[in-house]
Order: sequence, then C-alpha cells, then structure tokens
Amino acid sequence: MLMYLVHVDFRYIAPFLALLWLFLFENACAGVSPRFRTAVLAAAGCFMLLPGLRILVRPEPPEFLEVARGLNGMGLHGGDTIAVSGDSFDAFYARAAGVRIVAQVCDAGAFWAPHFPEPLIRCESGFLNRMNAGELSVLWRDLRSAGAHALVVRGEPPAGWRVLGKSGYSVRMLD
Repeated sequence: MLMYLVHVDFRYIAPFLALLWLFLFENACAGVSPRFRTAVLAAAGCFMLLPGLRILVRPEPPEFLEVARGLNGMGLHGGDTIAVSGDSFDAFYARAAGVRIVAQVCDAGAFWAPHFPEPLIRCESGFLNRMNAGELSVLWRDLRSAGAHALVVRGEPPAGWRVLGKSGYSVRMLD
C-alpha cells in the first residue's frame, strides 16, 4: 500500500483563500449596482491587507537586527567569524551583521540524547554556566583555533559576558 504525506500550512493556502473570497464576493454582488459592488470589493481588499499593517507600525526592530547591531557595535563586521552556543538554526543575526558562523557549541550529553517528539532541539546553551575554568579555557582555545572571534549565546549569560540589548543574547569576545 502506498502512503503519501501531505503537509498543509496556512501560509501555502492563504493566497488561494483570498482569491476564493474575492470570487465569492464578486459573484454575490452580480445582481447589485456597480457602485455597491465596487465598495464591497474594496472593503474585502482592505480587510485582506489589515494583517500586513502590523509591519508598518512595529514599535521596535526585530530581535535579530538588535543582535546584529550589537555585534557590529563590538567591532564584528563583514567577513568576521563567530561561534554560537545553542541552536544556530535561527541565527538570522549573523547574516544581518555580515558575519559567518564557523562553530556551534553544544553540550555533548544533551546533543546525543534522544529527543522526542522534537528531534531538532538538541543544542542548548545553559551548560556553559556549569563548566569550570579549565574546561572554559580549553573551549576558548578550540574556538580561537576554529577562527571564531566571538561566542554568541542565547539565554542566561555566564558572568562577565556582554548582553546585547533586550534581545536575550549575550556575547563574549575571544580575541
């Protein structure tokens, strides 16, 4: 027996739903005056655009831009390399800052442990607070040898790290 896995996400069907509603409004207004029909279609179009207005009235920049500005303010610019502790899947700040990620630091025990139902959640940054001075010095040496100029952490920062605004990220320069 052949089985298919179909993934349906709202963002994939939203444009077609919008066209469906416009089609339904157009056909519902077929017997009314053109002025009323135009008003109904204009109102439907405005209601479809309302969710996009939140982009225009966003009170603060996205978190990744705040982190990118913080990294640039610390002297990291295009072509520089960094390491991240924790999951780097959503490290959009690296692209915005113009830096490259060359290393990802994870707790080995947590990384290799099975995680169900979320197998992608394997790399957390909290273990840095549990490392002793000797382990940290080995980590810094290894990251420097990989070419990283800084280590970026999301979550509770270890003592002495620079917090990047209100983003929840912090950084430690390795140079």
